[in-house]
Amino acid sequence: MHDAVSTVLQDVIKEALSKKLKPFDIHEACDLQEHCVPADGLCFWHSVLGSLDFDVWKTIPRKNSGYSTNQRIVKTEEDRARKFMKTTMERVRDRDLETSRCDEILATGLVDVMDIDFIATALGIGVRCTISDEAELGEVEVR
Repeated sequence: MHDAVSTVLQDVIKEALSKKLKPFDIHEACDLQEHCVPADGLCFWHSVLGSLDFDVWKTIPRKNSGYSTNQRIVKTEEDRARKFMKTTMERVRDRDLETSRCDEILATGLVDVMDIDFIATALGIGVRCTISDEAELGEVEVR
C-alpha cells in the first residue's frame, strides 16, 4: 500500500510541476539585453572590457554596429582591446595553454568557443557565450 500511495503522489507532483514549468526565453528570465561590439576581430576582447565597466561603456554614443560614433574612441577602444588581449594571453601562456594557440590568438585576435572557458578562468571571471542563429559556423557572439 505504501508503494502504491508513493507512486500516485509522485505522479501527481510530476504532473503539477510539468504544468508550472514551461520553456522560457532566457532573455526574459535574466533580463538580458543585447549590445553590439565592434566586429574588428577583437570582438571577444571588446565584450569583456565593455562588461567590466558597463556603466561607462553604455554611455558612449554608438552605431548599431557597436562602433563608437567618435573615431578617436574607436581607435582608443581598439588599442585597449589589443592591449588587454596581449596581457591576458601572457597570463594564459603562464598557465600552460598550448603556445601555438596563444600565438594564433595574438595574431588574429579571434577567440574560439573552446578557448573561452580557459581564458575566463585565467582572468577569474565568468563569461556567458551564446551563438546567435545568424552567426556563421565558427563566429561567436558574446553577451
